[in-house]
Amino acid sequence: MTNRWWAATILAAACGVVGGCTTRETPQADIVGGKLKAVREEILRVVPDARRQAQLRQAVDRMERELDDFDRSISALSTASRALNADPDASRAQFQELVDRFESRSRPIRERVTRAHFDLLALTTADEWKSIARHERDALEAAGQIK
Repeated sequence: MTNRWWAATILAAACGVVGGCTTRETPQADIVGGKLKAVREEILRVVPDARRQAQLRQAVDRMERELDDFDRSISALSTASRALNADPDASRAQFQELVDRFESRSRPIRERVTRAHFDLLALTTADEWKSIARHERDALEAAGQIK
């Protein structure tokens, strides 16, 4: 087995972990945006307090910005991996560097998404969260953050 094969395997695994490196008919931001719209609508439906509604919408807005940033990171990884894969002289180290750069960029994004999640949780009652949580889960699944 060659170094190129191992590098391609590592990159393929990384792409699978982050939601894939395939093109999509519907832009990812539109899919995630639609799911987060459902979160916002559910907040308006189940949270009676206007102040908390505003705080929750701010948390959802932050989450959406981070998920958009994550999607751009995946697109950049996909583009760079295609270019690297087209280079017959690409080394395993180059593939590993690409994956490492992606990881270092995406880790803080995931941390900020997690913070937004816990902000949502802290601002809701158990009954409110029970109703909102499934919509948030759908958005995070669509963004490739959870499976």
